[in-house]
Amino acid sequence: MCGICGIVSNTQQSNIKRVERMTRSMLHRGPDSNGLIELPKVTFGHTRLSIIDLDTRSNQPMTDTFGRTIVFNGEIYNYRELRQVLKSDYPFHTESDTEVILAAWNRWGPSCVEYFIGDWAFAIYDSSDGSTTLSRDRIGVKPMYYSRYNGEFIFASEVRALFEAGIPRTVTADSVSEFIRRGKNELGTSSLIDQVYALSPAHTITIDRDGHVTENTYWGESEIFGASVPDNFDDAVEAFGELFTDAVQLRMHADVPVGICLSGGLDSSLITAVAANNQTNPILTFSGIARGWQGDESRYSDEVSALHQTSHVCINLGLEDFFKALPRYVSAQEAPAGGVSPVARMLVLERAAEDVTVLLDGQGGDELLAGYTRFHDVYRKQWPDKELDIEQRDKKLTSNIATLSEFESGVLLPHKKLPDHSIHVERPVDPITSMQYAALRGPGLLSLLHTEDRLTMAKSLEGRVPFLDHRLVEFCFSSPLAFRIDNVDKRLARSFASRKNLLPDSIVSRRDKLGFATPYSEMLRNPDGYDMTRRLIDDTIDQSPGVLRRSVMHNILEEHRRGDIDQSKRLFRSITLLMWLDTFKLTII
Repeated sequence: MCGICGIVSNTQQSNIKRVERMTRSMLHRGPDSNGLIELPKVTFGHTRLSIIDLDTRSNQPMTDTFGRTIVFNGEIYNYRELRQVLKSDYPFHTESDTEVILAAWNRWGPSCVEYFIGDWAFAIYDSSDGSTTLSRDRIGVKPMYYSRYNGEFIFASEVRALFEAGIPRTVTADSVSEFIRRGKNELGTSSLIDQVYALSPAHTITIDRDGHVTENTYWGESEIFGASVPDNFDDAVEAFGELFTDAVQLRMHADVPVGICLSGGLDSSLITAVAANNQTNPILTFSGIARGWQGDESRYSDEVSALHQTSHVCINLGLEDFFKALPRYVSAQEAPAGGVSPVARMLVLERAAEDVTVLLDGQGGDELLAGYTRFHDVYRKQWPDKELDIEQRDKKLTSNIATLSEFESGVLLPHKKLPDHSIHVERPVDPITSMQYAALRGPGLLSLLHTEDRLTMAKSLEGRVPFLDHRLVEFCFSSPLAFRIDNVDKRLARSFASRKNLLPDSIVSRRDKLGFATPYSEMLRNPDGYDMTRRLIDDTIDQSPGVLRRSVMHNILEEHRRGDIDQSKRLFRSITLLMWLDTFKLTII
């Protein structure tokens, strides 16, 4: 994993100093080396976290003998296989996957991305026609932001780098309102920052020598729903298992230490089991625990670790550590916190970074195999005659405090309706599949991947997500609904784990759905947690006055303390919003 940035401009003025500042702002993404190159009308910057081929010849920007220059963030997991295909007409000088992209571009042009198994964001300058092309992987695992500002096209892995290039530090009232309501830090093609956009997953943007911009997509519904899936469920389980095993094995390949984030849920446990079965040395696993608190899942992660004899590290999720971590979280995320659980995750990652450079995680399993509670609720309504053996959640209570009333009068007014970010599948599918598709391609997963990227990169870690291998995505979405959810959710994955004796029955047959559970919501109700939160409210309002109403924030905290409703998300969305505005010197417009 790395940090990339660049400026495409039609002026004759040098941009090397600006790109140098952009690159320097992302050194945490690539502490091993950094480089700059100025080309006709284009300047690139790169910071490198060395994962594959640690030789300095693989540093970037990389230019090949055909006059193409690349800056690349991510991994092409099938690069060794592609290299064998491409070596007949390309003179390789390194063992890196970066050079494989250049070789693939040489043979197939922009359509080379269709051959990649991996996660990427890259920019290629082609001297033959003076064009610059940006590409982002199919799911959006790796970030790519851009702005068309003052006649220039400016791009980077992180928004902080765009600020260094001169993009205004402004955020619209509408995006603030949208965040507080939904807690999403990725809003689709837009971002929380005014005039800053995210390149959509599975898209490329090309800027020609005259500055004209075109955008194209290379992966969509026809591919997602076009995989071949056996009609027989038993055969489908075998096929799923083969794909999943390959996805995990590909992501275990690195020239640096690799570990796994093990929550104790089905998804991360299955990754751990498959990885352990295909490695000779003990797997390193990391879990956040809060023994004795509601939602403690440590007994499940302990069982998986014992079964597969992993070298297991438990990170205690204490209250003081949580509060101390908040400023680091906001700085790393470039965004407010949507809730309390990502902060707990950061504490786990910070400890993992002491031992590993690559970390596998279970993101994507819920989207692929109908694991979310909202899917279950619709399933029960749609098919009331079927018994869904999954624990039902209690109905959510409604707060007595009006939404957005915590803001000072006028801060969020007047409102403009934001673009519709809802995702709709065009082909006729059942309601659950439609919801899964929206979850796969919408702001929810993109926000989770934003968090995955920023929290790992803040500690110079590379995060990898086997469930989001595009081959696995296509297989699951092309399978009948009953293969994904019938009497239970995640049916393919549960059956695979059971038939291969990969996991304890206590995990395979789990019917509760906790997600990444943390104790903090409960801790905020005890005297220490309450006092710390109240002080934090007052301190952040003092540092960023004129945004939030102190009295309403106190009332929200009181409502949470009484146990009437869980207001932890609302509290920390608001508190970290103020931290974010202060940290990045942002102005609401």
